[in-house]
Amino acid sequence: MTSSTPCDQPARSLISTSLATPALRADRWLLVLDLARKWSAANGADIKKSLSSSLEKLDEVERFFAYPGAQLLDRLKSCLSDDDNKAFLRLAQRISTTIVSRKYHRDASSWNMDDHEDEPLNRLP
Repeated sequence: MTSSTPCDQPARSLISTSLATPALRADRWLLVLDLARKWSAANGADIKKSLSSSLEKLDEVERFFAYPGAQLLDRLKSCLSDDDNKAFLRLAQRISTTIVSRKYHRDASSWNMDDHEDEPLNRLP
């Protein structure tokens, strides 16, 4: 019979957490996207508070990843503080889609901060 010591627990927790981090990250970004859609549809203070809380939780994980980086996260937070729900939704959708699809590995334009891809002419087939 083996007994586990307190020192064994953090190691197991660290391994399971590190293996689950990509899924946790994607889930958190999808939650932000869902809240952004709700905030865009109905500009409520409670939804904005939930978004702020979700972004704080994302900061815990995102500091270990290069994408979206500090600039895009700061821009997202700026949209939230400026009450620009449409711009927040566009940027949250762009970031979450890129993270879930891992497009940032293959396409350097994912790192671009310009909003040119959001213009109607750039969305046409």
